[in-house]
Amino acid sequence: MARPMGEAYRHRLKIRVVMGDVDADRIHFATLFRYMDRAFGELSAALGHPHSAVLAAGYGMPVVHCECTYERPVGLDDELTVESYIGRVGNSSFTVFHEFYRLPGGERVAFGQVTHVFFDRRVGKPVPVPDWVRQAAGLRPAEG
Repeated sequence: MARPMGEAYRHRLKIRVVMGDVDADRIHFATLFRYMDRAFGELSAALGHPHSAVLAAGYGMPVVHCECTYERPVGLDDELTVESYIGRVGNSSFTVFHEFYRLPGGERVAFGQVTHVFFDRRVGKPVPVPDWVRQAAGLRPAEG
């Protein structure tokens, strides 16, 4: 698995697994993808750039790749902490890593990563990742 660059800001979100998240009594595979989407929204808001503001400014951050590795079973009523951080930054893309831990105790149960492209919706093209994304990943602002 890829490791993050620098000292990235890490956001933590606590979630309880509810009936709608499971099939029988174990978490449905798609649920962790919904959790990653929610955690990214919370991370962006914590960084001062909620998705509504990004969209209102004419930009978007569509997903171009996502994956998740399930390391331990997760069941109904388990409490999880999702630790999310920007771990890789390219020219116009960035990857958000999501580590899932069971509470109490902190046993890691899954690891996911979602790659987004920063996109100018007004011209329909990718644009360079903004400085706030770079800084959240522990990188210096772009020069120039």
